[in-house]
Amino acid sequence: MDIRLYIKFGEKEHLEKMRTEGLFYCNTITFFSNLEDEHRGDPFESVIKLYYKEKVITQLKPADDPTAEWKKLNASKVLYKEYYEEPLGNIFCFSAFKINPKKEVSILPFDKKILNFKYGLLILRQDIFIERLNDALAKLDFKTCMKPVEYLDLSKYSGKKNLFQKNLKYSWQEEFRIILYTNKYKRNDPFEFSIGNIENISEIIELNKTKNLQYKF
Repeated sequence: MDIRLYIKFGEKEHLEKMRTEGLFYCNTITFFSNLEDEHRGDPFESVIKLYYKEKVITQLKPADDPTAEWKKLNASKVLYKEYYEEPLGNIFCFSAFKINPKKEVSILPFDKKILNFKYGLLILRQDIFIERLNDALAKLDFKTCMKPVEYLDLSKYSGKKNLFQKNLKYSWQEEFRIILYTNKYKRNDPFEFSIGNIENISEIIELNKTKNLQYKF
């Protein structure tokens, strides 16, 4: 059984708006791809395919001079990337920590990088939350998809990459993401939708006071 604890980390103001209005603010995938923030940005977001090779000899010469000598480049490893055509769509992400039902009492520690967010919106009724989220997404007039992220070592990866695969260095996020395929409108702006007030199934926690959670069955 896959049991998860859903938490959205972020600024208190934004989390309060999500709690009272059920507002999901979805930035573009391009935004996260270009964002220079080690906690939120990811340069691999827009990558669709990678090719990695070790122990290679890379040589270079002018294309219009067939008599020119090849010159060696100082590169023994190569990582080739192909990118999606822009725009891609929009994304919303939160953390989904796995719970082990075999343990009666256990501790769920937060990674130190998570504590930098300062606040988290803790979902107390995952069943109601997901049901209302599915209902809201079904009303949108474009395709959507949501599921947990798979983490891979993309620095040494060859093959196709989809929007639910991220670099292993971000595994501390335990991310569950929603993809909104708004690219059918050729837009590149944030997108918002609402599932209504969720105060009765959530609470805001302050991470400098709650550095880990304890759960029991």
